[in-house]
Amino acid sequence: MPANEQPTSAKSLPTDNWPTSTTRLQHETESLCTSFFVRLETLPQHELEQLQAAGFLNDRFEVRLLREKHVPYLVRGLEYLPPGFASMDASRPWFMYWILHSLELLDDEADVAAFASRCINTIQRCWCSQLENKGGFGGGILQLGHLATTYASCLALAIIGTAEAYAIVDRPALLAFFLSLKDPETGAFRAHDHGELDVRTTYCAISIAALYGILTPELTFGVVDFVKACQTYEGGFGPFPFQEAHGGYNFCAAAILSILDGWDAIDEDALVVRLDTIRSYGAVCKLELIL
Repeated sequence: MPANEQPTSAKSLPTDNWPTSTTRLQHETESLCTSFFVRLETLPQHELEQLQAAGFLNDRFEVRLLREKHVPYLVRGLEYLPPGFASMDASRPWFMYWILHSLELLDDEADVAAFASRCINTIQRCWCSQLENKGGFGGGILQLGHLATTYASCLALAIIGTAEAYAIVDRPALLAFFLSLKDPETGAFRAHDHGELDVRTTYCAISIAALYGILTPELTFGVVDFVKACQTYEGGFGPFPFQEAHGGYNFCAAAILSILDGWDAIDEDALVVRLDTIRSYGAVCKLELIL
């Protein structure tokens, strides 16, 4: 969609004449967000010029991203976080991944390089071999290895992309960590030792294994069958079999199928119908993968 094109009027999500607290909250959220959607061509010239003077529009009166403000905001997150973030101590790798990835998308290679050494040092200290649980990256120093923070750590290192960054990943130990979390009955992966098991955690393991060249037959055994079992009557994917479809799990399932070339195992037509149905409803809806 062009930068200056505004969203078309959207239909509200259907309630099947059976409203619930969830559908009421959905409608309230849609109504709140829709009020902020204004077509630029409906604004008077002086308001367009005010938006342009503030930097929100370019010289062609098209919406522009405020890169010059986003970059300093992101860089501050790699320096020091305010006390309110103390509760997020177990999310250190996520902060690094989110920020480094954002800087990469903004083509800010200089700041990625400037913080590379500090990020590598922090991520290295999150490696869990010292806890004798077969490796993996935890959310912080001396914390339990977890597939989600391992995913974030490995992607942050890949964004940095230096030999030093790649060298801190002990690939045999990482493979052993993944295998230790693989469920022999379903083929899926647990988030951590005795943790939850779903499409999300399985995506974390499979995607990082593919990225780091440790995607072995033992690791992939049963994974496509597990994903297939997670497809619902709606066509989308739930977290595990017999659960409601959700946009986030659609993404994870589709990514796994793409990596493992497993599209033939699922009902693609039903998935496309599901995605098209969700896309057509609401100003605010669950994130869905558009194939």
